[in-house]
Amino acid sequence: MKLHAYLSLSRHGIYYFRRPIDVVGADLSILGLSLDTSADQGKLMLNLLGGVAEFEREIVLELPANWNAAG
Repeated sequence: MKLHAYLSLSRHGIYYFRRPIDVVGADLSILGLSLDTSADQGKLMLNLLGGVAEFEREIVLELPANWNAAG
C-alpha cells in the first residue's frame, strides 16, 4: 500500500503512522519519494503529506452530504 493511500484511510492520520517509529527511535526512509525522516526536511515533508491526505479524506467524506443537500 502506498504511503498516501495509507494516510488517507487512517482516521487518525499521520500520528498513528509515526508513533511506533518514534517510540523505538527509528527513522523512516522512503526511497521512491526521497524522503528521510532523520533530517528536519524529511519530517516536514512527511507531516505535509499527512496533512494533505487528511484534508482529502475529509473532502471525500463530505461529498455525499453535499449531494443530498443539492438534490
